[in-house]
Amino acid sequence: ISQLAGEQETDADRVPPLNGRVQVVYEPNERWQGVFRASFADRQDELSPRDVSDPRINPEGTAGWLVLGTEFTWYRNDWRFTLGADNILDASYRVHGSGVDARGRNLFGSVEYRW
Repeated sequence: ISQLAGEQETDADRVPPLNGRVQVVYEPNERWQGVFRASFADRQDELSPRDVSDPRINPEGTAGWLVLGTEFTWYRNDWRFTLGADNILDASYRVHGSGVDARGRNLFGSVEYRW
């Protein structure tokens, strides 16, 4: 969890909102693993004059957001199989100051062999 705070006569440039990531890993045995994660950011509407004129930042501020993800892994000898999903709720969001909308719901999978 990250928070930046301070006092000035005007708001500072590109100050990120309260944001963070929480992750829980569950391993019932040596062959299975489950990961559950949440990333979030609070609304940021305390903008400097420079932020208001920056095309990457909405002049009214950046909305808060919550993104959930999960993945499950199965280990079999030297093989590792993973399936997962990110942004499960299909949230439409933008990291403050990035100028880029984040991707929507997505699924992924991987197969690894180690020798």
